[in-house]
Amino acid sequence: MTKEGKCRAQTKSLSKIDPKMMERIQSLRLMDDDFMTIVFSGDNKLTEFLLRILLDRTDLTVKSCLTQK
Repeated sequence: MTKEGKCRAQTKSLSKIDPKMMERIQSLRLMDDDFMTIVFSGDNKLTEFLLRILLDRTDLTVKSCLTQK
């Protein structure tokens, strides 16, 4: 798949998110410690989803994740 095709696929996935929820997501900053802890706290699929978006890669698979306590 070309980079343009990947971008279209990601855009299509993101377009399914409720606009109000997307607005809230866009207002968050990943570097906020509380947000990062919640996002990455044992939710492998969510962590994988976010990393795929941030790194623009679809070949990542998260096997486990552990946050600070």
